[in-house]
Amino acid sequence: MGRISFIDEARSIRAPDIDSSDCLLAERKEIAAEFYLDQVPVFAAAEMERLYQNIFSVPAMVSHRAGRSLPLSTYVARSGTTITTVFLFRKSGGRVEVLNQMIAVGQADVDSFAAQVFNRFSDVSVVAFQAVEATFQRLAFPFQRFACTEDIVLPLPHTAQEYLAGLSTPARQAIRTCSHRIRRAFPSFRYEVFEKEAVQPRHICDIIKLACAEEDERTGNFSGGADETQALLALVRRHGGVAVATVGDRVCAGAIVYRVGTNYFVPLTVHDPGYAGYRLDLLSFYLTVCDCIARGGSECHFPWGRHAHTAMLPGARRELDRLMVYRPGAPMLRNAGTVLKTAFSGALHRARDWLSDETGRQACGSGRRNGN
Repeated sequence: MGRISFIDEARSIRAPDIDSSDCLLAERKEIAAEFYLDQVPVFAAAEMERLYQNIFSVPAMVSHRAGRSLPLSTYVARSGTTITTVFLFRKSGGRVEVLNQMIAVGQADVDSFAAQVFNRFSDVSVVAFQAVEATFQRLAFPFQRFACTEDIVLPLPHTAQEYLAGLSTPARQAIRTCSHRIRRAFPSFRYEVFEKEAVQPRHICDIIKLACAEEDERTGNFSGGADETQALLALVRRHGGVAVATVGDRVCAGAIVYRVGTNYFVPLTVHDPGYAGYRLDLLSFYLTVCDCIARGGSECHFPWGRHAHTAMLPGARRELDRLMVYRPGAPMLRNAGTVLKTAFSGALHRARDWLSDETGRQACGSGRRNGN
């Protein structure tokens, strides 16, 4: 269940006054907080990779997903000379939206950031975090939290053989069966991974076309236009690669794969529905994991919810929340629309979650899954 929490104002953190320069510095105990308004400092990328080890909290991905409607601003917290927090955010009217996603946020970080924001921007009444892991029970400000999506985290063994041996009997049988069937039916079947500069525009175009053909909700960010293709190509060349399965010259499955440190992220896997019956989604997913193992990965992440093939090749489920932090002083009345919308989104996610659990139980019970 989502929760709305009210804390006595006497317990809230009060941020000291901050000047109005572009780089704003404020001291609270041993923590120094800096705001870089409408800019991302050059050191932010390396620090965010070090701190979060997550593709959805590095500037290139954040900028790609956020679009160009408003410039990005940056919040940096330091303990002594060590940077401890870097949030990229946007301010729109009375709302500040933190754009880092898929990271764990602690109570102290959220309290400090919200206090600084409310002190610096007198018109801001809401600070919003999307898709973060927030396990605390109290804040110094009224807040609302609901599960909104999840990250499936798969710790990677040392070898592909260990991974296969650790799967369920139905999963191993399904992988062997679909691998034999497609190679027997299509001897030219190949699976290849292209990294960074080896990724070509045609690879991105082929994956986008398959994503659109699937008509899956995951494809909402893919327009297929030239600008989208070039932006995604630049991001993949900087932080990852693509996995492509082909039959002859025809691409029949693919995946976008990113790497930060030893963590791999697979936000999109696609397959050609014309190969119904060969379960290419399951096979390409499995082959992609094996490639991550071969390249020395420690974890493989499958964000934005569960799908049937992730149920067959299971990882640990990490729930991610929508977190709304409100300025004290009748915040629910001033932000009634936001409160109700957040609550409705949380209820909708719980309903979808229940349906996914039911589908997964049925699939595991029969040793089969819905779809290809």
